[in-house]
Amino acid sequence: MKVLKAVFIILIVLAALLVIVGLFMPSKFSTERSLVINAPQEQIFEQINNLKNWNNWNAWNKTDPNWQVTYSEALSGVGASYSWVSQNEQIGKGKVTITKSEPMSVVDGTMEFEGMNPAKIYHKLEPQDGGIKVTMGIESDLGNNILIKYMFGLWGDKMVGGNYEKSLQTLNDYIKANPPAPQAPAEPAANDTAHNHDSSAATQPAH
Repeated sequence: MKVLKAVFIILIVLAALLVIVGLFMPSKFSTERSLVINAPQEQIFEQINNLKNWNNWNAWNKTDPNWQVTYSEALSGVGASYSWVSQNEQIGKGKVTITKSEPMSVVDGTMEFEGMNPAKIYHKLEPQDGGIKVTMGIESDLGNNILIKYMFGLWGDKMVGGNYEKSLQTLNDYIKANPPAPQAPAEPAANDTAHNHDSSAATQPAH
């Protein structure tokens, strides 16, 4: 009995310590990853600014192939959104909405999970030697939920950052495999053609 009582007391003390430590753990979480992609900036921006294109590269979208997704009428730019429902506990139910879109440079948004505070997500495109530096990141207020604070405090950077690493690499691979179609040379306007024809006819010597 004394041994069991001692074990019980130790467990109570450990639980109390975990709770106390959890209370003082940071309630803010943030992480980001970057990759330089050698591709036209317009092509990269279109993949990020259009939410339906996220299926081409976003690791999060590939977690559950059976999830149910609903898109807003607008697929790109400020106000565009998609919501999802999944039986996978890692995904659950949530929504992404674009809140800021600056051509060729910035796409910010919110990511909402059921039962959690909305998180800010951001994407930045910065030209530099060798291509375009693409940065993806997240900033979130975890609130006072001790379990969530422990989860993100211990594994958040690896878990969320790992998804960003996969997303960036997949985006790079997708763009390399799907280069933009070459633009056809512009045809001369009809009036220019007629003008050139008239000019050449006028300069021919009379017989």
